[in-house]
Amino acid sequence: MPQHLFPHMKSYGFTGHETFPFRLGWLHKGVMEVKKDNTIFSKDDAIVSLGVGKNMVRSIRHWCVALGLITDKDKPRGVYEPTPLGLLIFDADGEDPYLEDIGTLWWLHWKLANHSSRCTTWYFAFNHLNRPEFSKSGLKEELVRAIEESGGKSPSEKTIERDIECFIRTYTAPRRASEEFLECPLVELNILKDYDENIRLSRGEKATLPDHIFLAGLVEFYSESGLKSGSKALSAERIMHTEGSPGRVFVLDDNSCTQRLERLNELTNGRIVYDSTAGMRQVFFHSVWSSEEILQSYYQRGTLA
Repeated sequence: MPQHLFPHMKSYGFTGHETFPFRLGWLHKGVMEVKKDNTIFSKDDAIVSLGVGKNMVRSIRHWCVALGLITDKDKPRGVYEPTPLGLLIFDADGEDPYLEDIGTLWWLHWKLANHSSRCTTWYFAFNHLNRPEFSKSGLKEELVRAIEESGGKSPSEKTIERDIECFIRTYTAPRRASEEFLECPLVELNILKDYDENIRLSRGEKATLPDHIFLAGLVEFYSESGLKSGSKALSAERIMHTEGSPGRVFVLDDNSCTQRLERLNELTNGRIVYDSTAGMRQVFFHSVWSSEEILQSYYQRGTLA
């Protein structure tokens, strides 16, 4: 494993979810309650307002923050507010408050797998594992090694083991149905297979991944990498294989990723173009939208202009 795998990370996140993957209804409830009372997560009656136990209240807060739906940035301790993304999707008149659109689920996965400091296991599994199949114990060992080689202090083995279990249950159906083990909506994405001893990432074409959602991810990736360096282009190789890239996070193989790049010209009316002439496979960004603008266009089934 290469050294200094997480040189840019100042913190790691293996807790906060209380071992619960998020459930259907939690995110809508969390955003709406914060909109009504921005200190709700600091109050004893949050269990009444949210209709869940104390551990689940903390879990709802964790997932709403991790998914970029609420934020406490520049706020006093314990005070939150909904983000534009949170309101776009989960407001009372939001675009998909009950997670009925598969595109929303893909976007939530994108946000989760890119939140390195709060969801380190998710980030590591999708962005750094270079093989399709792994064991839980092997994933734990690689996480510990990566953190230590980056100069960080690894949490206890039990903490990482519980986090890995939560990660797996985010994408796979529980073996027994109960109040404690309810299915996370992201199971519908079908990108992880739990074979008891081994876990498999289902890399390949994702028929349910809308092109708009792929584009929104690509634009965020470009904003974090190419745009900051002043570049107007990204190589196809980076888009497919670099950490935080659409190819990595959406678990696409090279062929299916290339097919999506080839559709960019038509999808964006020539503002973002894939060019493979002279053997140089690149995507040129003549101008870009924000990811929220692309999502808005997706939900309204409109065209990008």
